[in-house]
Amino acid sequence: MIIKKLIVNFLFTILALFLFNQAAMACRCPVILTGSVQLKFVSVQTEYETSLAVFTGEVIEADILTVKFKTEKVWKGAVGEEITMSTGAKDSGNGLIQLPSSCDYGFQKNKKYLVFGRGNNYEEMKAVKCGGTDFLEKSASEVESLDKIIMHEKRNKEAKAENRIRLLQTGCLLSFLEEIQLY
Repeated sequence: MIIKKLIVNFLFTILALFLFNQAAMACRCPVILTGSVQLKFVSVQTEYETSLAVFTGEVIEADILTVKFKTEKVWKGAVGEEITMSTGAKDSGNGLIQLPSSCDYGFQKNKKYLVFGRGNNYEEMKAVKCGGTDFLEKSASEVESLDKIIMHEKRNKEAKAENRIRLLQTGCLLSFLEEIQLY
């Protein structure tokens, strides 16, 4: 009887430690370990492609449910001078609030960030710890990569437009030659 009670107490203690221990519930991001340095597993290109909005901005308001930014630079998305995002917390409607998960990014007022906003729409958009969002002062290489991504996209669009013009010109030339029966 005593052994059974000890085992139950032990299991209950382990369960309690697991449920209430921050380390046990911490968000785990995929990383590559190289010696003593951790590298992010996901590239800036992938973060950009999978985000609804990508911007830098300063947090000007924050509460349990939302965070509002004054934007500085936008690489992707319908983002104006200010944007409000979800913190990941949800109001259940009955006076209870479901707190953000350990993977939702926690922003600090008056700090500047590089933000990769995720979600199906702007009302639900939030940032996650594993999603590239970080303090702007730590994000110089990511900002540089984003500028290169935009420059590359612009060049691709220009090249496609030039190709369409060439195809149109070629089509017009063929039509003209057909009309004068030289083709």
